[in-house]
Amino acid sequence: MKKIKKIAKKEKILKKGESVFLKVPTETPREIVIDLPLVLEKDDGIKAAYLAEGFLESGEEPHYIIGLEPISGRNFDIAQVMTTLGKDIHSIIPKSLYVDFIQLDDRKTDINTFMKEYLIPFYTKQ
Repeated sequence: MKKIKKIAKKEKILKKGESVFLKVPTETPREIVIDLPLVLEKDDGIKAAYLAEGFLESGEEPHYIIGLEPISGRNFDIAQVMTTLGKDIHSIIPKSLYVDFIQLDDRKTDINTFMKEYLIPFYTKQ
C-alpha cells in the first residue's frame, strides 16, 4: 500500500484497487518550485522532489502531489520528514494550496514510474 501524506497531517492509505490519477501540473506555484527546495535541502535523506497534480476520487478537484525520493540506502520515513520539516513547509506553502507528499521508492509502481520517468525534479540534492 502506498501512503499519501497530506500537509494538514491527515493520512490516507490507499487500499488495493484504489487509484491515484496523476498529470503534469497546469500551473507551477512559485512557492513550491523556488522556495520549497530551501527547506528540502535541510534534510540529508532527500535525493529529489517531483511535482505532479492529482486526485484520488472521480470528480475531485486536482491538487498538488510532491514525490520525495530518498537517497539510496538511507532509512527514510516520510512521516518523520514531514514532522521535522513541517513548520518550515507550512510557512512557505500558502494554506490555499492543497499539497500531498508521497515517498517514492525503487518499486515499479505507476506513481514511481510517472514521477521519475515523465517529470523533471524541481529539487535535486547538490
